[in-house]
Amino acid sequence: MIKMNQKTLVWVAILGGAGYGIWWMVKNMHVTPREKNILTIFGGNFDGFQDEFLKAWAGAKKANSPEFTFNGKVYLTDGGRAKK
Repeated sequence: MIKMNQKTLVWVAILGGAGYGIWWMVKNMHVTPREKNILTIFGGNFDGFQDEFLKAWAGAKKANSPEFTFNGKVYLTDGGRAKK
């Protein structure tokens, strides 16, 4: 049987772990002021692109792929231009 002191330690450990998990999630979802500035500067450059195209482009960039396919056409990841 668990004594009162052990039960308290178990609850402290559980709450501490949950608190750390919440802190870690919030920390990783945060956008830094530098990232906000970059989005402000370069955001207008991509206004004319479809959301699906940007999603495919970002996926290729994250995967370090030199090119990606969208609507049956091959594009270069560096710059988003159509491959010749």
